[in-house]
Amino acid sequence: MKRIAALAFSAVLMLAGCEQANGVKKTPLPEKKSQLSIDVTEPQTALHVIKHVSEINIHEVGGEDGRDYEWSVSRTDGKNVFSFNGDRINQSAVYNITDEEYEDIITTDFTEYIGKKDELEGQVCDWIDYDIILGHDDGSEDICEVYVPELWKKLYGIMDKYKE
Repeated sequence: MKRIAALAFSAVLMLAGCEQANGVKKTPLPEKKSQLSIDVTEPQTALHVIKHVSEINIHEVGGEDGRDYEWSVSRTDGKNVFSFNGDRINQSAVYNITDEEYEDIITTDFTEYIGKKDELEGQVCDWIDYDIILGHDDGSEDICEVYVPELWKKLYGIMDKYKE
């Protein structure tokens, strides 16, 4: 919700003729409402639209324990599949999860994380690198390279629920 408010505020500033620090051109406010338009051919004014996520693949590597984990949540042949592979700890798991669990994970709000890099990357000796690939129904992908707290809470919740 904060992201939507920030985008709306930025749009108001652009339309009001304010200049932004990120290089958005100063645009005079139109005199008539009918003149109000947004030119989406300019990358500065085009907004990234988040499409429906249908699959999530994650590679988590690094840390003081030297982890190399792969996570996946997908729907295949009408089944919701959660998988985990932790090479370093020789742990693998594949679970059929409920529709509710699948939807809960897939509908995690990634809007503030897409295209971001963590500010501390490379500055900490036990750094953990996250590569989260969000697959969409049309075959396109979005990438998150930061820790997404609400996603990890859900993934570890599934692991705890289904582990033997």
